[in-house]
Amino acid sequence: MGEVVVECVAMSEQLARNSVRTYRFAPEGFETVRKRLTLVQGITVVGVLGLTIGMDFQSADRDWLQGSLLALLPHVLAITLAVGILVYSFRRAMKKQRENWLAYELLVGEDFVIRRMPGLSEMEIRREEVTAIRHNAQGLTLETSSQQRTLGVPSTLQEFGEVRARLNEWMTPTELRRAAWKHSPNLVYGVILFELILFIVFFLSTQSWLLVCSGAPLCAGLAWSFVLVQRSAQLAPKTKRTMWIMLLPLIAIGFRLIEAIRNWR
Repeated sequence: MGEVVVECVAMSEQLARNSVRTYRFAPEGFETVRKRLTLVQGITVVGVLGLTIGMDFQSADRDWLQGSLLALLPHVLAITLAVGILVYSFRRAMKKQRENWLAYELLVGEDFVIRRMPGLSEMEIRREEVTAIRHNAQGLTLETSSQQRTLGVPSTLQEFGEVRARLNEWMTPTELRRAAWKHSPNLVYGVILFELILFIVFFLSTQSWLLVCSGAPLCAGLAWSFVLVQRSAQLAPKTKRTMWIMLLPLIAIGFRLIEAIRNWR
C-alpha cells in the first residue's frame, strides 16, 4: 500500500511539472507602476505648461502690463485647454496601462514559455532555444541566440518563486551584472526632464547656436527611438504604426534646425 502511495505522489509531481500554468501580475502590484507613471506625467505636464507659457508670453501683447487684465483671458483659456487635454490623455493612458497590466499572461510548460500582453507581440521561446537564463532584482531574462528573441520574466509576477523553480529545471540561472543606475527609475525621470528642458530651450530660443545645441540631440534622440521601435520584435505591428506620430515633432525640429543654420545669428 505504501509503495502505491509513493508512486501516486511521484506521478502527481511529474504531472505538475509537465502541466501548463498561467501566471499573471498581482492587481495590487499596479500601485507602484501607477505612482511612477503619475510622476512621469507630472513632470511632462509641468514641462509642457512651461513651454506653452513661454511661447505664449513671447508672442502676446503687453496690454496686461499696463493694467488691462482682460488681455490675459485668451491666453489663460488656451493654457487651461492645453492642460485639460493633457490630463484627459494621461487618465486614459493610465486606464489603458492598468488594463494591459491585468491582461498580462505568462504561460510556462515543460519545454516552452509564452508571453502575452496587449501592445506586444506574442512571444514563444522553446526550451532548446534558450542559451542562458540570467537573474537580477527585476526578475529573470531568457536569452537565445537572437537578441530580438529575449524574454523577461518580471519578479512582480504572482508565484514568481514557482516560475523560477520550473525554469531552474531548464538550466541554472546566472547573475546578470549591470550597473545599478541603469535600472534606477531616477534615470527615466532624469532623461524625461532633460528632454523637456531641451524642448523648452529649442522652441523659446532665438539664437542659432542655442537652437543647434538643443535641437541636434533632440532630433538624433527621436530618430534613434523611432528606429528602435520599428525594429523591435517585442512590439505589436499596431503599436509600431501608432508610433509613426513621432515623425511629426521630428520634422518640425528638422525644419527649425535648417532655418536656424541658414539664417545664422
